[in-house]
This record gives sequence, C-alpha cells and structure tokens, in this order.
Amino acid sequence: MKKLYFVFILISTFILTSCHTALQVTPNPLNTTDGYSQEQMEFIGFKNLNKNNLFAKNYGQELERARIAINKQDYYMGIYSLQELAAYKSTKRYVAFVDVIKQQYSYNDAIDDNPDMAMSGWFIAGFTVFTLFPVYLPLICCADKDACLMTLNGSYVLYLYDTKKKEVALTLPMEINVQEKYKGQYLHKDTDKKAVQERYHNMLFNLWNEYFIKAYRYIEENNN
Repeated sequence: MKKLYFVFILISTFILTSCHTALQVTPNPLNTTDGYSQEQMEFIGFKNLNKNNLFAKNYGQELERARIAINKQDYYMGIYSLQELAAYKSTKRYVAFVDVIKQQYSYNDAIDDNPDMAMSGWFIAGFTVFTLFPVYLPLICCADKDACLMTLNGSYVLYLYDTKKKEVALTLPMEINVQEKYKGQYLHKDTDKKAVQERYHNMLFNLWNEYFIKAYRYIEENNN
C-alpha cells in the first residue's frame, strides 16, 4: 500500500508539472539616448543598492555611452553624504547619484489557484486509487492555474550635486509600479529567464534615462 501511494505522489507531481507551460515575454526595447555632444556630470552610482544588482549593474556605462555622464559607478566608495560630496574630487562641476528608497522585483507562479477544486481532485484520487483517474486529473490541473504575476515596484530620487556651490542643485523623484500577468510559469524549465529580466531591466533603464536627460538639460540651462 505504501508503495502504491509513493507511485501516486510521483505521478501526481508529473501531472501538475505537465499542466504548466513556459512563460513567454517580449523584452521591452531600450530607448536610445543619443545626440548629446558632451557629458555634463559624473555619475557615482546608487545609494542603498549594491552596484552588482541586476538592475543597477552597468547603468553607468549606459549613461557614458549616451554621453550624458562620465561613469564613476565602480569607483565611488562613499556613503553619499553631503560632507563626502563636498570633498569629492570631480572632473565635472555636477555629480549625480540615485537614492533607492525601495525596489521590488518578484514573480508569483501561484496566482488564482482554486483550493476547493484542488481538494476535490485529491479527495477523489485518494478514495478511488486511480479508478477515476480521468476525473481528478482535470480537477487538479484546473486548480493549479498556469499563470504568473510579475511585479516591478520602485521609488528612487535622482540627486544632482553642485560641487562649486557645495549644495544639492536638483532632486528628481522617480516611480515605477508595474504588474503584468502572463500565461505560463516563470519557474518552468523552458522559460527564458534572461528575456524576462531584460524586459524589466529595460523598463527601469528607460525610466532612469528619462530623468537623467532632465538633469542634463537643467545643467545646460543653469551652468553659470
């Protein structure tokens, strides 16, 4: 009997897995930020976020490629205090960094499950010992929905520090709040996780680029 139940569990696990499909996403395009003739600031990184974070990594290179800022992301080791910024030896008058207030990037493969239907499936299976296999299989599959909810939430502040006046010249709050529901499961073996990450990575880069362009234009208009 124990052997029978062991086989039952193995087959049930296989059944639930077969109910699922891979999550399919299209990476969000990264908006190009070309047309800037000269960097107007130094970018020194992210406060409250590890520089090797999935989203923070290489952002300085993106700003340097667009000629918006000189990339010092990998060199600044301070805590972004006003005292440190006042003593910082910058090659540009303005220094920029992003303060990360909060950030959440997550997936949920267990949305919209129907526990009542799942219980019915296991109840029938347990008392019939596979004699009603075609009955409990669809019940369990319907209960374990093939869907995923991706979430990207973040609050940030772009700080622009004026090394000449020794003061913060500009603060720009930035927000992102994205929830997207997909057919398929993030943890499915055939899900292209790099494509999923690229989609949300590019969403954040596009948000930050938008506000760094505003900072760039501010400098052009006020650099006197």
